[in-house]
Amino acid sequence: LTDVARGLATLDPDRAVRLALTISDDGYKIAALTDIVRVLAGSDPGRAVRLARAIPGGWRQAAALAIVVRVLGASDPGQAVQLASTIPDGWHKATALTDVARRLAASDPDRAVHIALTISDEGYKAAAIKDLVKTLAISHPQRARQLAATIPDGRVREWALRDIALLDASSTAKSLRNRGSPHH
Repeated sequence: LTDVARGLATLDPDRAVRLALTISDDGYKIAALTDIVRVLAGSDPGRAVRLARAIPGGWRQAAALAIVVRVLGASDPGQAVQLASTIPDGWHKATALTDVARRLAASDPDRAVHIALTISDEGYKAAAIKDLVKTLAISHPQRARQLAATIPDGRVREWALRDIALLDASSTAKSLRNRGSPHH
């Protein structure tokens, strides 16, 4: 029934939900409902959120809401961040916000940093900023260095700075190879 509910989700979400609710095993039921949330998130995010909130169990509900946040992050980062703020589970909330920030890093680095800074858990925040540093290092290396310097955890800050240095070295090596190429 779980596979049937998943398959039906794109064609007839109402019927898929009704079918998923008839599954007697709670784990399979929640898996089917989460899959339906994933399908609905792209086409009807409001409905996906309502279904995700109906999933019992704190972390399972948080996981379903995080799916919607990630999908919304591509089209409506503001709404994604707003929805993420309602997720009680720290890990799911942090990873969803990190994903939204990472998507924005190249086009709107300031907004991406702002989103990462909204993560309340310091460890998750440091990891999110490190991810942003790595993403920004490609297009905004100076901004990446500045951001890396703000990471309070010395070990994570060193990893972020190492990532920048590795990207710089790779870029320099590529530039030198291109200069030596007969095509240039």
